[in-house]
Amino acid sequence: MRIVSVIFMYHPFYGGAEVQAHLLARTLQSQGHEVTVLTMHFGETAASETLDGIPIVRVPRQVVQRGNFAGIVRAMLAAFLELRRLGPVDVVHMHGAPFLLIPILAYKKLYGTPVVLKMISGGVTARSTILMTSRLSWFNRFKRRLLKNVDVFVCLNDELADEVKGLVPNARCLRIPNGVDSSYWSCPESARTYKASIGVGEYKTAIYVGRLVPEKGVDMLLKVWKAVVECFPKAKLFIVGDGPLASEMRDVAAQTGIAGSITFAGARKDFREILFAMDAFLLFSPNEGMSNAMLEAMAAGVPIICNDSPGTSGVIQHMVNGIRITPGQVSEAAASICRIFEDPNLATGLAERARANVRSTFDISVTARQYEQLFHQLIRGVATLS
Repeated sequence: MRIVSVIFMYHPFYGGAEVQAHLLARTLQSQGHEVTVLTMHFGETAASETLDGIPIVRVPRQVVQRGNFAGIVRAMLAAFLELRRLGPVDVVHMHGAPFLLIPILAYKKLYGTPVVLKMISGGVTARSTILMTSRLSWFNRFKRRLLKNVDVFVCLNDELADEVKGLVPNARCLRIPNGVDSSYWSCPESARTYKASIGVGEYKTAIYVGRLVPEKGVDMLLKVWKAVVECFPKAKLFIVGDGPLASEMRDVAAQTGIAGSITFAGARKDFREILFAMDAFLLFSPNEGMSNAMLEAMAAGVPIICNDSPGTSGVIQHMVNGIRITPGQVSEAAASICRIFEDPNLATGLAERARANVRSTFDISVTARQYEQLFHQLIRGVATLS
């Protein structure tokens, strides 16, 4: 198959959607399919390049501000012309990328190519993908009519599928999970070896991985950690990521007396050496689609403590392969972390079942097979979905 994978940002930018797009493209390519990535041009990135054998084509990007209709049209036209240059393909797979929906659907009209749109998150993100902007209301209505031509919406959980159907009547939705390379994230040695290598010795350790932004629940993270340190004064928290709240979080940590127990490790593409030394993985996002970092931690055998949300309930079974806590409940979250620290048998059991779960259900090879099956069905015109 010839597949065009469309995403707004790509290498060298590595958020969750970008990581998933690249993993899937690389896996499909290894299975003999021809995958091209179409993305927008940012900064000093090249107009075209090849990464891991995957051609990347970057569309010239106009400065598009909310309500700047002329800028929107110019950028969308550039995307459409680049698609025409690529010629007919078998499937177009979009990873979010609301800005590029209209040129993609125009391309579908020209060539009859099936279009699959992956919804990367719910709530505001889902609505912005459908509507694009809140100011150009007539443009939004036009776009929603066009979205009826999307062949399949891939959703990470049932709530997101319901949300899409509420925004786009008669939408065909299919649930396909994110995937990770479970072999890459499998810990090859004991945690003690990695604890020594990063200087935490016998300390109890926890990790948060993600952007430092309000929607990731990082304010709760610090409140929870303050309560944990009261029970485990020598415990260490590693925060892997960066964002606009980084400076404020450092200030709060200092003001609350927990700065000495926290390491701000910054954004890292590969954080395995830290992850393998951890006793717990923390995720308190109120609205998470399906966290790559959580799946990576599961593959590494690190016990999960996360908010109970649509994005986690389809992955974490409470007290089976992780612990789900009531969103916003600081004391409950802190008690769960302390329980993991205190009970190695519980921690080991949760971790082993999580690792097995990732290998069977959330490995990228499993995800790629589901996409491959969907793409073949769409090409043959026999896809049967809700």
